[in-house]
Amino acid sequence: MCMPLVHIYLKNYTKIFKKNNFLITIVMMIFVTAIFFTGERRSFLASFLLMFFFLPNNSLINKKNFIFITVVFFLIIYFAFYKISTDKFIIKNNENKIIERMITNTIYIVESIPIALNKSQEEYYDFIKKKKIGDWIILYSNAISLSSENLKTIFLGSGYKTFKNKCSKKFIICSNHPHNMYIEIYYSFGLLVFFLWCALIFFFIFYFHKKKNIEMLGYIVSFFFPILPSGSILSFNLQFYFSIFLGFLLVNFFLKTK
Repeated sequence: MCMPLVHIYLKNYTKIFKKNNFLITIVMMIFVTAIFFTGERRSFLASFLLMFFFLPNNSLINKKNFIFITVVFFLIIYFAFYKISTDKFIIKNNENKIIERMITNTIYIVESIPIALNKSQEEYYDFIKKKKIGDWIILYSNAISLSSENLKTIFLGSGYKTFKNKCSKKFIICSNHPHNMYIEIYYSFGLLVFFLWCALIFFFIFYFHKKKNIEMLGYIVSFFFPILPSGSILSFNLQFYFSIFLGFLLVNFFLKTK
């Protein structure tokens, strides 16, 4: 999420970026690689999307270098895997913890989707317990199911912070919130607010695309990407990111008015 901020600074306030955009591209890839090795899947996916959104759409990046840099990026990850897998980070089943979390568990999460949608919650729970993965898919499904009970919940929602209470009365797998901002908005406030929210996101996407504002577009694509899990809509982390987004809007406005 910091990359748009870094990009704005480098593009507007430093001569190094304009003279050597190849260098900053490598720095961005190292940045994403470092996030990978933290084991934070959402942050890595968001930064990965952001990076591959910036590079081909950035007029300051030499397009001829894009494929080469991409290959270098994956080679860095490959050799880093090789180094770690032969070092002290080995666990009992000879799989590296980072590889297990970022790759193996991600594959298991994808495999769990048809189970969540087509099998019973008991079968799904047994699968995620065995594979030691999160239960986000079934939380999404439960929230949508609760939101579809009647016309009131469909159009006006079921109320903020009611998910855990209502879910536990009907389903086995529950949490304090659905772990997806779009689904939580639909569950809490209904279709009317949900459509207004989506319309606002699309407005910003088209507006900044028209203005060719790469930083704002990159932030929207990475942070508001709909399928990524997220915290509660009023959690500290999301409020922090919304504050950054608001800051981008204000910077964009004041830069235009100067």
